[in-house]
Amino acid sequence: MASLDLSDQASVRTFVQAWRDPLHVLVNNAGIMASPLTRTAEGWEMQFATNHLGHFALTAGLYDALREADGARIVVLSSVGHVNGDVL
Repeated sequence: MASLDLSDQASVRTFVQAWRDPLHVLVNNAGIMASPLTRTAEGWEMQFATNHLGHFALTAGLYDALREADGARIVVLSSVGHVNGDVL
């Protein structure tokens, strides 16, 4: 088992560098929501860094493993939280 903290880009890099096998399915599921304002070591807002930047770095870092699986799938999930906002 490997440790991974999506809010920490160094942790994501360590995780993907250690990955050795083809990866057939990657599920990116929203990680945190409505947390108090906190920042990552890089200075990014925690929720954005975890749910978006972390997933992006993980997916990009695992690209070769996904390609090696020949037909891999990436599933990206979110929440319905957007329905409460004012963005149209």
